[in-house]
Formats: sequence, C-alpha cells, structure tokens
Amino acid sequence: MTGDTMSNNIIPPTVASGHAKPRIRRIKSTTEVEDINQLEQKLRRKRPDRPIHRPCDSLFSWSSGFNDFGGFVNWGFLLLFLGGSRLFLENVIKYGIRIDPYEWYRVFLGDTSVTVIPQSLILLICKLKQI
Repeated sequence: MTGDTMSNNIIPPTVASGHAKPRIRRIKSTTEVEDINQLEQKLRRKRPDRPIHRPCDSLFSWSSGFNDFGGFVNWGFLLLFLGGSRLFLENVIKYGIRIDPYEWYRVFLGDTSVTVIPQSLILLICKLKQI
C-alpha cells in the first residue's frame, strides 16, 4: 500500500472477473488537508494580534544564567522580621510586659546598690550550674 491509500477504501473483487486480488482506489484526502493548512496559515497572517512574548528559561532554572539571588535573601529576611515583630506585638498585647526593664538596666550597668537579685537571673545561674 502507498501513502495515499487506505485499507478501508478497498473494493471487493467481482466474482465474474475471476481475479483473487481486490482493487484499490485512490482517495483525495491529501488535497483537503493541504487546503485546510493553507486556510489556517492565511487566517494566522490576517490576525490583528501577534505574540509579543518569546519563549525563555525560567529564572529559577540553572540554564537561565541568572545568579544574583540577593533580592530573594533580602525578601526572606524581611518576611522573618515582619513575622517576628507580629509575634512580639501579639504577646505584648496579650500578656503585657512581664519583666522590669529598669531592674535589668541596673544589673547590666553593674549598679552596686542593687540589693535584690532578679529572680530570672537566679534561675539562669542555677540552670547554668546544672550543665
């Protein structure tokens, strides 16, 4: 069979002719396909809009050549900072300030008039001694 013939277009042999081989007839589908392709190409050329984008690699692929990821790192730190500050503000609003900042200020400056040792400092020292 050739490329322009199909198996469903076989005409059965006649009994009177005595031939054992069936006759094969040609079909005209190739011209219809070419006409359809030509019509589609004409319609594409007449379209008012044309593609303005060209295919390119993603910035996240290694083949794109993009290797300056500083902006992504800055964006990550910004998100971490915003998430942490939101958590801090929620805790301050919900529980208030649980430590006395003035007392910590006196401890860190080494004020000798401090007669009372802060409880949090005592707990910290005890924990460090156990280790």
